[in-house]
This record gives sequence, structure tokens and C-alpha cells, in this order.
Amino acid sequence: MTKIILHGGFTRDDNELNRSYYREITKDLKDGNTVLVVLFARKKEEWADLFQDETRKLTASTGASLKIELASEDNFMEQVKLASAIVIRGGDTLKLIGTIKQHSNFMEAIKGKVVAGSSAGAYLFSK
Repeated sequence: MTKIILHGGFTRDDNELNRSYYREITKDLKDGNTVLVVLFARKKEEWADLFQDETRKLTASTGASLKIELASEDNFMEQVKLASAIVIRGGDTLKLIGTIKQHSNFMEAIKGKVVAGSSAGAYLFSK
């Protein structure tokens, strides 16, 4: 079953709402599972810091040893297929939606996975 977790945003803040968001993402993951972090809504020069932040929060939320990977536009769909969970961070909604639309089978590919969207990432799953 696909599990979609939606979050309003400001995940960079350290507070209980954000900690519970990350716990929900990781609670059913096992050692060795891959979490794909999608930062397409942000400028590429921000990706390194944001990926480090996501890695820290995901790691702190679980006792499992996860493989946390940064999504690449070049091999995105292959990464989605191999991931157990996908975390889509917010930013520029139109930029994110434009990039995801280039992968017409994205919604099919996430079936059976944990998918978390924050801010612009949540908009992907709304009309």
C-alpha cells in the first residue's frame, strides 16, 4: 500500500511537529532501505545543505541504518524504482511540478512506497 505523508512546510525548524513528520516517514523502514530525497523545488546551489539537513533528520528519527540518496534529474525514475521512501522537500512549486511532469509515470512508480511531501512537495498530491 502507498503511504503519502503531507506536511505544511518549514521542516528545517527543530520542533516536535517536524520530528513527528520524520518519525512517520521512517517508522516502517528497515536496515538497508533507501530513502530518496527530492530537492527539485530548490536551487541546485542549496542542495548540499538541504540534503545534509534531510539526512540528519531522517537518521535521527529511526534506529534503522538507511541508505539516504539525493535525487538526480538524470536518473530520477530509476532512483524512484529502487527507493522504499521518497521525501520531497518544498520550495518553488511550479519548478517542482514542472520537473516531476517530465516523468509521466511518476505516480505509478511510487505505488507501494512511503512518499512524504512538505510544502511544495505536498502540492504534488493535491488538485
